[in-house]
Amino acid sequence: SICTSCDAGKYSSSPGSAEELCLDCDAGAFSEQGSATCTICSFGKYSTSTTSPCLTCPSGKYITDDSTTASLHADLVACVDCEAGKMANDPATASSCIICSAGRYSSAVSTSCTS
Repeated sequence: SICTSCDAGKYSSSPGSAEELCLDCDAGAFSEQGSATCTICSFGKYSTSTTSPCLTCPSGKYITDDSTTASLHADLVACVDCEAGKMANDPATASSCIICSAGRYSSAVSTSCTS
């Protein structure tokens, strides 16, 4: 008999599993075909599908969780707006918004501070 890989979006961490033991990845995580685990999105990323890699939050937004809680990456709504006076210029690595330095300002959801 031939062993078959779990489909993308599913995983099995147990050797010798039956197909019904291929478990679904949680929203905010994904897996490729034949995975033993699901990958939770990292800082500034969210997932709309358990079968494809994470997407980057739009500029001026961020997600604080770094691959620990899948539900915090479950959709675009998980991306939080930076407040006025703060910015996120690289959402893919932003764990929080950066405060504008003295003498500079920004509006909400900004990617830079202005003099």
